Amino acid sequence: MKRKAFLLLFPAVIYSQVLVIDTAIVFPSRISRGIYFSEFDKLYISGDGSFLYAVSCSTYKVDTIAPGIPRSVDFFSYNWRQQKLYLSVETRADRIVVIDVARDTVLKELYFEPGRLWGHCYVSSSNRLYIGCSDSLLILDCNNDSIIGGFPCPVERFFVTFVSWDSVHNEVYAVIHQYGSPAWLAVYDCSSESLLSMFRVLHMLPYKIYFHYRLNKGYFLPYDEALPGVIDIQQHQFIKYFPIPIFYATLEPIAIDTLDNKVYISRAKQRWPDTLFVIDCLTDSIVKKLLEAGWGPLSVRWAAWSNRLYFTGGPRGETLKVLDCRTDSVIDRVYLEEFGLYGPPDIELDPIRHRIFAIGCDSTLYVLRELGQGIEEEKRSNNLARSAPTLLRGVLYLPERAGVAGKPVLVDITGRRVLELVPGANDVRCLAPGVYFIRTAGGVNRKVVIAR
Repeated sequence: MKRKAFLLLFPAVIYSQVLVIDTAIVFPSRISRGIYFSEFDKLYISGDGSFLYAVSCSTYKVDTIAPGIPRSVDFFSYNWRQQKLYLSVETRADRIVVIDVARDTVLKELYFEPGRLWGHCYVSSSNRLYIGCSDSLLILDCNNDSIIGGFPCPVERFFVTFVSWDSVHNEVYAVIHQYGSPAWLAVYDCSSESLLSMFRVLHMLPYKIYFHYRLNKGYFLPYDEALPGVIDIQQHQFIKYFPIPIFYATLEPIAIDTLDNKVYISRAKQRWPDTLFVIDCLTDSIVKKLLEAGWGPLSVRWAAWSNRLYFTGGPRGETLKVLDCRTDSVIDRVYLEEFGLYGPPDIELDPIRHRIFAIGCDSTLYVLRELGQGIEEEKRSNNLARSAPTLLRGVLYLPERAGVAGKPVLVDITGRRVLELVPGANDVRCLAPGVYFIRTAGGVNRKVVIAR
């Protein structure tokens, strides 16, 4: 580890209707993107000068990972089974760096021919990494981090680029692309390692697919300056595009509210984000627009524990805004320009401890937490947003007010009891993938899908 000088600030508590700033950490250089690991309560943050910072969110100790790690964390896959991070420099890179997240050390560097490496995704059902590598879709065994096979590009003179994993159906979607030609989505069965189907997505280049499993839909963002869209992940069909130009797709300006069946997408008109669009997932129609003066949302994040949306806005994106997803109304704003000239390009969430990390206010990391009800919110004992369990990386979080009186247990589809649950975090990594239900003495049932 290399240690550098950092400034840890505990500002006077800044109260608002919803959020409070707990801590601000000023880094010695500009920072931009982050990755949060809830099992370690740790952030990886990219900085200038090929620094990748490791931040302990319990002690706020900051280290740098050496040797010179790529400063971009736009393209990464996390192997939560073995706690390894696969990190590319950026798109069209020539190497993937493998990092031991538990020890913050580099394990290996995987080299490719220059210009051939695109995107990759981790498939936990088989503990493998699928890599888009121009003329082929490669498969890497994560046990020894070596290539064990793959598929040739199914369309002549096209390229295999970005990939996404559907964890419920255990299928990988690979974008088959050639400049100037309509793109394809190729669907591969990870169990049989075979090509299932292919369908056109016209001239767009989907960068990443965000799945809404309950509706069997996948919403994708384009990598280049194009339009987002939606596909049917059960029938493997394209549904439609949305007239919302996207530019900063790698910042993930999209969030899916699975409680209210909504998608939030930030538009970047003439490369400047200016409007947050609200889409009804049942009809796939735009139902609301939130116009932002100045710099609009770059990063958009949905907090399942409170059914709120976090995004940035203001003349330079220096304001963190909170949206009540039930009413689609802004209920709070927090000014984040005290230590920088520009707002955070990235927002990361801690679903266990309910914290919000605003990353990259020039060189500042803000740590915020929720206080309580917003001024436009309504207290309801049966509020689904506050009673919904949250599942992330093998941890099932059961809220205190989960509406499950008595001793809740997790049962499989046959009704067999597999785990006794407690309020808070429950480790379910030992369970096989499938559909489970949270059951109580009162007969309350909640469906939980565990995917790998």
